[in-house]
Amino acid sequence: MSTKKVYPRSLRGALDVLEKLALGDDDTVFRGHSDSEWRICSTLSRFSAIPHESWDTRVDEMLSHFMTNLRSIGEMPADLNSDRRARLEYGRHHDVPSPLIDFSLSPYVALFFAFNGFRPDRTKPDKKVVVYALDTKALGLGWSQRCASVGKGGAGEELNRFLDQSEPLFAKGYPAGVLKYIRFPASSNKRMQRQMGVFIYDTLNYAHLNLKDFEDLAENVKEPRDATSGEYSPTLTKVFVPCSVAGEAFSRLELMGISATRLYDDRSGAAADVKNAYNYSRKTGYAWDQVLRRSRGPSS
Repeated sequence: MSTKKVYPRSLRGALDVLEKLALGDDDTVFRGHSDSEWRICSTLSRFSAIPHESWDTRVDEMLSHFMTNLRSIGEMPADLNSDRRARLEYGRHHDVPSPLIDFSLSPYVALFFAFNGFRPDRTKPDKKVVVYALDTKALGLGWSQRCASVGKGGAGEELNRFLDQSEPLFAKGYPAGVLKYIRFPASSNKRMQRQMGVFIYDTLNYAHLNLKDFEDLAENVKEPRDATSGEYSPTLTKVFVPCSVAGEAFSRLELMGISATRLYDDRSGAAADVKNAYNYSRKTGYAWDQVLRRSRGPSS
């Protein structure tokens, strides 16, 4: 089945669609893109066109380089020393190329990232951002059935591998040819915890599968009909939100406590909120001591 595409005319219409998907079950996760032409794929696949192999040490080497740099500035988290999975998650959330694709359990967080950095004076009036809704269970079923059809074990066994959260996947490195849902981030990963984040670990060789990328895989899942309605439920839904509602979106998200400062928990997030505030009339980011200091003028 092809991806379901939804074009709401208002923010309320977009939220109605996203909230229905989020509250319908626990299997749907979300991701926001500021450019509706961008496709879903891992940062490693964007960084290098060479497919990852199990013997390939590039990921370990990049993470080792990253950790060495962190130590040199006194910013190395202690729990990353001996945990390959924690290093991978931490590196991904600080822009080190990795085979992880990040999603959120919250459509509101995904909506924030779709609009983050938006500037109305630099955008065409008809431009849209997009929020993806991915049914992880349907993706796992589709992938397991594809594996079974080419003789790579039983569908049930592969589905369990996709969903199992106890398997020590990274004990011996970063395996190739694997698609896996990582539901729970490390407790120390503050960004992931605040963003209600989850991952898809993806080291598939899409050329060998006659597919373009992860998004192409999700689009080609053959979903079964619903036993009650007889209808197909899409694995991937794309909600195109008009950029004209950016100010309203930021206003609503601010009232929910969703901002770059809180989601990033660092200086870059604090700076992003300054730029995003030009889209709406902010209620936060004020402090009595700063207001008094400005009213008194520069100190001598």
